[in-house]
Amino acid sequence: VLFGDSLTQRGFERDGWAAAVADYYGRRADVYNRGYGGYNARWGAELAPALLPPPLPGAGRHMLVTVWFGANDAALPSERAHVPLSEFEAHLDGVVTRAARAAHRVVVVTPPPVHG
Repeated sequence: VLFGDSLTQRGFERDGWAAAVADYYGRRADVYNRGYGGYNARWGAELAPALLPPPLPGAGRHMLVTVWFGANDAALPSERAHVPLSEFEAHLDGVVTRAARAAHRVVVVTPPPVHG
């Protein structure tokens, strides 16, 4: 499960990172892209319970979950998607904790640098 903002959503575009993951695991695993353009960690935390529920007894866990938020959170404070750093940390921690219960491995991807 690839969970994040538009950087995740757009990962299935030509030569995208998510497409490369799907190609690598072809015929061995299904890759689900749950990238949401414009989302921040706050909104991701609201979606996480539905996307990453605890496994049912006897059911398997996901092989891998990637979590990639932060680009929109780092927007200027006047922007709707902005999330203060302390709140971002709390939401990201909650999403990663939930992902760790739902998967064997969790990879947290850091956002790109902000210029300007």
